[in-house]
Amino acid sequence: PTAQVSVQHTARKRRELQPDRSCSDKLVMWLEGEDLFHRSSPFERSIILVIFCVLAASLAFTTLHTCAFGNGICAAETSRLSMHMEEVARLRREITELRDSKDLEISDVEPENSNDLTRPSSKLRGSTDDE
Repeated sequence: PTAQVSVQHTARKRRELQPDRSCSDKLVMWLEGEDLFHRSSPFERSIILVIFCVLAASLAFTTLHTCAFGNGICAAETSRLSMHMEEVARLRREITELRDSKDLEISDVEPENSNDLTRPSSKLRGSTDDE
C-alpha cells in the first residue's frame, strides 16, 4: 500500500509540474523526445508536426490505393521482369557468340582516318567531302 501511495504521489506531482498539453504537443514530444521538445521553438515543432502528418497521409494514401487498385500491379511487374530477364539472356548469348566468332577483327572496327577523328566520315548522311 505504501508503494502504491508513493507512485500516485509521484504521478500527481508530475501532473502538477507539467501544464496540460494539447494532443499535437504530446505527439511532437513523443516524436522528438522530452529533452528536445523543451529546447525547440514552436515553429520547429510545427514543422515537425507538418512533416509527420504529410508522411502519415502519404502512407495511408499508398496503402488504400494499393488495396483498392493493386490487383494487377504485381502481375504486371512480374511479367515485365521476366520479359527483361529474357532480353538479358538473349543479349548475353549474342555477346558470347560475337566473342567466339573470329570474323570480327579489331582492325575492322577502327576508323578509316584514325589521325583525323574530328572530321565526319564520308559515309554519313549530310557530310561533305571536299577532297
